[in-house]
Amino acid sequence: MALGGPKNYSGKDMRKAHSHLSLTDHHFDLIKKHLSETLAYLGVGPEQIQQSMEIVKPLRDDVLNR
Repeated sequence: MALGGPKNYSGKDMRKAHSHLSLTDHHFDLIKKHLSETLAYLGVGPEQIQQSMEIVKPLRDDVLNR
């Protein structure tokens, strides 16, 4: 949904959904890395991957419950 997919998610918001997981910056960075590598594997261009990372970047504080 954050990257422009269908916006029909009706579950918990990002902060509530992750609050019980004790995630750190390291975890968030790993997810960004995996997402970037997966997009590249699927043939997404570097510019679009960078745009995706910029979209994901502001989610850090909510995912890490800060």
